[in-house]
Amino acid sequence: MTEYILKIEASKQFFPQITSVLGIEPSKTDYAWELSIKENDEVFTKAIPYFISLIEHKRSELEKIGITGGSVSVWLYKVYIGQCNMEFSPAEMKLLSDHDITLCVSCWEDVKDDQVEKNR
Repeated sequence: MTEYILKIEASKQFFPQITSVLGIEPSKTDYAWELSIKENDEVFTKAIPYFISLIEHKRSELEKIGITGGSVSVWLYKVYIGQCNMEFSPAEMKLLSDHDITLCVSCWEDVKDDQVEKNR
């Protein structure tokens, strides 16, 4: 599974306010406010601009509840078999930079049971 996550680090008490300011329900709220876009979602190929569009005109409202640029990150989770390649356009990188948002990438190889047995 491949997915992008908009992650906002904040105390759980602020999650309802974050939801209200952004006008969208989070996908997950275990440790951070998270909005997920999976690879079969229509906006997947434009996930970074989509995330920026959610927050760019709401920065001052988010800052009032303690959400600063350092609290916001975009994650790409990628499971792969064989080779793993990815690229980000200069426009996407500029959007993230202009909004002080960190890009994090986490990849792991999908090891099938028969592969595990061969490696033993």
